[in-house]
Amino acid sequence: FPKSQTNKIDRDLEEKMDLAQKITTIALSLRKKERVRVRQPLQKIMIPITGDKMKSQITSVQDILLSELNIKEIEFISDNSDILTKKIKPNFKTLGPKFGKDIQKIVSKLNQFTPEDIKKIDSEGKFIINQDITIDISDVEISSADIPGLQVMSQDGITVALDVTLSEKLKEEGLARELVNRIQNIRKDYDFEV
Repeated sequence: FPKSQTNKIDRDLEEKMDLAQKITTIALSLRKKERVRVRQPLQKIMIPITGDKMKSQITSVQDILLSELNIKEIEFISDNSDILTKKIKPNFKTLGPKFGKDIQKIVSKLNQFTPEDIKKIDSEGKFIINQDITIDISDVEISSADIPGLQVMSQDGITVALDVTLSEKLKEEGLARELVNRIQNIRKDYDFEV
């Protein structure tokens, strides 16, 4: 088996594509949840960014994202923007077996979590409650508060807000795409050349 040439691996490219895949997966599951077909164009997707590096990585794969998700624009918002507020609650299924009698201490601490605390456990994957108790990301459920017209989901430290509001123009464009799709399928059924 050939030996890999690690010096030829483009880590930056891998990171960009990994980010693109994660954003695409989240956005497509939001579409599915809202029953909005991919053929229906949407106006925008909002992505909270942690810094300039993340912004430039997403910008470099922006065309792929817009095309793959059938969205007109990407709007970047700062990670600490108050547009997207995150909520945290205990996951008793994992906390119970792990911590038993200490569960009340943990719940009490979770109720006092600040947005920074939520961000910390979301990005680091764990949080120290006290010297004896360290919880991890599977011990909590982090969700974003709903915003009218936006569907929000977080996964693997990435949050996506999808604007699912359909203007008349977007509806007409979606209808046109459906029509083209039906005609092309009929052509295929009859073995017509395009």
